[in-house]
Amino acid sequence: MAEFVGAAAKLERLLDEEIASAGRMGALDAERTLRAFCKPVSGAMVGDLDAAASWLAEQPVATILSIIQLLTLRFHLRNKAEQLVIATTNRRREHEATHDAPRSESIAEAVATIARAGGGVDSLRATLRRLDIQPTLTAHPTEARRRAVLRKQVRIAAVLDRLDDARLTPAEKAAADRELRRVLLGLVVTDEVRSERLDAIDEVRNGLHYLAGSIWETIPRLYDDLRAAAVEYFGSDGAMDLGRVGPIVRYRSWIGGDRDGNPRVTPSATEHALRLHRETATDLYLDAIEELRLQLSVSTRRRPAAGALLRAIESDASSEDDSLKHIRYEPYRVRLIQIASTLRSARDGSGRYSAAEFESDLRTIRESLVETGIGSLAQGPLDDLLLRVKTFGLHMASLDVRQHSAWHEAAVDELLRMGGVCDSYADLDEAERLGVLRSELASGRPLLPKGARLSERSRNVLDTLGVLSRAVVEEPDSIGAYIVSMTHEVSDLLEPLLLMREVGLYRAAGPAGPAIGLLDVVPLFETVDDLERAESLLDVLLAEPLYRDHLRERGDLQEIMLGYSDSNKDGGYWVANWRLHCAQRRVTQACERANIGVRLFHGRGGTVGRGGGRANRAIQAAPRESQNGRIRFTEQGEVISFRYSLPAIAHRHLEQIVNAMLVTTHSGLVRDDQNDDEPDGSSAIMDQLAATSRETYRSLIDDDRFWPWYMQTTPVTHISDLPLASRPVLRSAGGLDFDRLRAIPWVFSWMQIRATVPGWYGLGTALSAAIEKNPSLRGRFQEWNGQWPFFAAVVGNAEQDLARCRLPITARYGAAAGFGEDDPIMRLLHDEYERSHRLICEITGSDRLLDRRPVIAGLIDARNPDTDALNLCQIELMRRARSGSDDDLLAPALLASLNGIAAAMQSTG
Repeated sequence: MAEFVGAAAKLERLLDEEIASAGRMGALDAERTLRAFCKPVSGAMVGDLDAAASWLAEQPVATILSIIQLLTLRFHLRNKAEQLVIATTNRRREHEATHDAPRSESIAEAVATIARAGGGVDSLRATLRRLDIQPTLTAHPTEARRRAVLRKQVRIAAVLDRLDDARLTPAEKAAADRELRRVLLGLVVTDEVRSERLDAIDEVRNGLHYLAGSIWETIPRLYDDLRAAAVEYFGSDGAMDLGRVGPIVRYRSWIGGDRDGNPRVTPSATEHALRLHRETATDLYLDAIEELRLQLSVSTRRRPAAGALLRAIESDASSEDDSLKHIRYEPYRVRLIQIASTLRSARDGSGRYSAAEFESDLRTIRESLVETGIGSLAQGPLDDLLLRVKTFGLHMASLDVRQHSAWHEAAVDELLRMGGVCDSYADLDEAERLGVLRSELASGRPLLPKGARLSERSRNVLDTLGVLSRAVVEEPDSIGAYIVSMTHEVSDLLEPLLLMREVGLYRAAGPAGPAIGLLDVVPLFETVDDLERAESLLDVLLAEPLYRDHLRERGDLQEIMLGYSDSNKDGGYWVANWRLHCAQRRVTQACERANIGVRLFHGRGGTVGRGGGRANRAIQAAPRESQNGRIRFTEQGEVISFRYSLPAIAHRHLEQIVNAMLVTTHSGLVRDDQNDDEPDGSSAIMDQLAATSRETYRSLIDDDRFWPWYMQTTPVTHISDLPLASRPVLRSAGGLDFDRLRAIPWVFSWMQIRATVPGWYGLGTALSAAIEKNPSLRGRFQEWNGQWPFFAAVVGNAEQDLARCRLPITARYGAAAGFGEDDPIMRLLHDEYERSHRLICEITGSDRLLDRRPVIAGLIDARNPDTDALNLCQIELMRRARSGSDDDLLAPALLASLNGIAAAMQSTG
């Protein structure tokens, strides 16, 4: 804790000096006044917030805006300081690690665990071959910072890291200090909030910024860790060419492909995204090849080259190669120049080159080095490049496309009507729909007559599929999956196949061969009810002959996406987590019964209320049946910028995931009992807890008094104006109501007022009711918390959100909106908080929340006073907005307050 505080304090001192040098002493004095009011004294939990609120009421909007800007800067610097301390701590622990005590949650620890369990190097290789880890970047609107601000923060981290180098001379330290001050000054005078909303292509570039930066840098490090650990624990037998193991980690992206409820993601935007992906990959490879060219200056006058390499050079020789005469005795350089030329032609559209061909050409170079006795020259840049090609291909990240099932239904309805098949497909029941779909999928005829004019929505669906059809032909791995959101019926998954047939992505069985679909179709189960019905739906789907033919050509692997956001918004925290846990087991079992492989795709958000938390803990807490080595999970918004802004943090994040996947997958390969992860009798108890918690949560949400309270108390109407991302905050046109509001702004609003309701509400009532009915459950819950990873994860995540909750601040929002001291909604929140707080402490055996995690508790406590100050600023601004103030700075100040509290809470949605 002291390290975090010290690093942040150092940055803040420098910041104060740069604020003064920028001529903003007035703003600094005002900020200091407010912070002094909010700072607790004499052991109090909060400062004099009444005095602070009274003082703010007398300040002009311009002053409040300045205060918000400076406080936000401080939180950004604290966040970066925390990241630096985490990175430094990991380095120190790496130095302290030994053979018998490897660093916690590292790849070395996972390999050591396998070795100690009696697994040999062959067992490790078998486990590695099963690993299929696919983080998926998304562009949901949860990153409030501009890229200009993010880049300055990364630069600050780099300079601070350099200042820690004891080898720096006094002059070098002074230069670094001057640079740090320059970047801090740049932050002081840079707008925090974007002036305009991002478009879809801006978001694509943001995602590529991380893919081409810290992720690109980190991937080879993971394999280096794995190679070193294998040798450490298996000796010379552990040495392996990891390039032949297969890509353990590959990235996917929704950015530019996720069109569910986002009209700005057009077919042309998707096509543009695919082009940017390829251009980015090519540019990175060209830089890497140039580095290799400089290093591989091997002369045939000193060491011969393998025949395969010389034949490849000859095969690609052209009249233009006269310019290479000066390096005619340096075949590796000649070949690399040829490869670079081929890459440029493919990028510019004047030639074709696949990732498989690129990898093969690079491997010919490597094999020549090995064959001629200088294989050590392949280690480093060449091996790193080969690993990157296996990971990123020529597409950086496979692009998924997501569309709402209702769009497919409408398009199929229109096509069937135009094709003279059915007057109103939309009016058919499920059995009738399946009959029509089976008949049409078995035929090879197109439905759309030549020259026919489609509605705008149907044309959008088919044009998007046309883009995907062209991309799959050019580079199959450039497209990931076609995801159907709000999957309710089997027909929701057959409809996309029929639409794909119109653009050549699906071919019916016939003389040309079996039915072939060129895209994976992935159901997304989002609501609590859909999660409960997922198993039975899959039983029917996987018994459907047409769909099984499609799967057979897709490798007999079905990907299934589980939505964490809408299930929580729909039913509350506990029921969402339990239904998701059960769904993982049941959909896996449904696929196993059908002899189909399965890969689960977890649609996790950044906050606890949307499935957030540490990914490796979630992997360990998953049902044993689902721990099969394959996993996908979304990473979005501020989660991306936190996990990937610095290479050291990116490495830590990924090594924790690989660690968890190695251990759980290996355990699954050797386990005899497939049900040993769930305590006896726990399922029925958890079902009852889920039912009670859902009832409690819905009694709050469905209370007639709730929605007016939520609309007036939270800043949800202002969040819709925040230019975060291209995606609207509402699911459909119309007024702002609970059903139309997306899960992200729903959670964002709760975070802003410090209530964190989606992360715990309903838990206390459910636990207390169960214990009251059966007192022995108190002890069982305590046992489960120590022995059952799933239960411990759910309790631990709720504990953290309860610790971050600050209901006295929430009550101030309500009071400012006109709700009195005896407000019934606040009373419900307070009572449920007290029950949840008490039961969590009983289960964990703690006197206070986060007793077992004192560093996190200390950081929350340290942040609270300045976060309180930002909340008071926002409350005052919202009061003025309600009163009809026409101050031109009011709207920018409100948006700045949203951004500031997001930085303080390190969470949006």
